[in-house]
Amino acid sequence: MKKYFTVILVLCMFAACEKSSLQPDLQFETVGLINEINISDVDLDFYPEIKEIALVARFHAFGSNGSTIDPDGKDTRVMLKVPFNAKKTTLTLPENPPREILRDIQSDFPEGFEISNPEAKTVAFVEIACNISEKNSFSNFLYMAMSSESVYYKLEYIYCDRDVSVTGTGKDWWGHHMVYDLTLRKGWNMVVERREYVGQEQNCAVTNQMPSGMKWKQDMWIGGR
Repeated sequence: MKKYFTVILVLCMFAACEKSSLQPDLQFETVGLINEINISDVDLDFYPEIKEIALVARFHAFGSNGSTIDPDGKDTRVMLKVPFNAKKTTLTLPENPPREILRDIQSDFPEGFEISNPEAKTVAFVEIACNISEKNSFSNFLYMAMSSESVYYKLEYIYCDRDVSVTGTGKDWWGHHMVYDLTLRKGWNMVVERREYVGQEQNCAVTNQMPSGMKWKQDMWIGGR
């Protein structure tokens, strides 16, 4: 009996060690207002060379869009462009984004969540596009993310014209379980999406809590945009 107990104890210790190595304790920090995005140490394998990056919005958006063309015929979805340097590239965020891309906050979030100030205007669905063309199309983009087992974290950027909070439980744009515990300040905000995959289900939360270990990555929209 003692022999079997020893074997079970060893197996339990092995399983605990293995679980510990697979599930390292993540450290989180509260993120919020920013005025620039600093990009470095991007994994550039298997993609075309990046010559220029652009801060764009609403190329892949939900909700009502409307026209993003200003009176001079310029597509204001492209907020700025800068040459790309793999060692470090800085995007200085526009203090006042073009009014053509501002939307009512309720159209930038799924229905059913509590918004403390429904009068707020926002710019959501922001991306960092690579090598955007003269016709304002692109295939590759940069983003900051990390994964830990079945949980995936991604950093997003949202502009808000006043302080507001978004809270509650409901469904995301695709019908998956969603929790919002988000505080937005006037200006540009860092926002973290946490998506957990459980079988065929996905549980998502959007907060101001960013885990350590986030890395810059490059990916591609199939067919471009």
